[in-house]
Amino acid sequence: MLGLAIACVSFSSSEPDVPPQPKADPCPSLPCGADCTPACPPGMMCPAVMQYCQADGTCGMNSLPDCGTIDTPCAKYKLGDACVNADNLAECESLVVGGCTSIIAMESCPLQFGCAAKYDPCEGKAESGPCSLCDPKDLMCVETMVLKTCQPGLATPALECKPSLE
Repeated sequence: MLGLAIACVSFSSSEPDVPPQPKADPCPSLPCGADCTPACPPGMMCPAVMQYCQADGTCGMNSLPDCGTIDTPCAKYKLGDACVNADNLAECESLVVGGCTSIIAMESCPLQFGCAAKYDPCEGKAESGPCSLCDPKDLMCVETMVLKTCQPGLATPALECKPSLE
């Protein structure tokens, strides 16, 4: 009679069982739409799928997240454009969050962003002096033909550019 022997071999590790640690989500420090694909450790098999920072601050596979930045001054700058990186795009967005409505991009690589001074149509003008609501630097602004003058404000003592009372 032939006998069949089955051997079970078990391997043990001298290292204690360590529960897997959750990976830190990189998106809180990256702008929406940035590449957040986790690095693949050497010797590991990882999915070959790009991941992007989503509008809710998570990392996901939607390559076109609705970042809600279509109307912000930073929307024309995209990650991957020449001289645009995650750091300077985050700098631009932080200026917007801080209340800046007129972003200026300085000619440098990487781009540097700043906040343009707000236009005051009555700055340096006397009461009743002529004024224009359109900033002369804003070539897209169209001024109405109504004569406007600097007049005292109702809520503040500062002069405001309003249609002339004359």
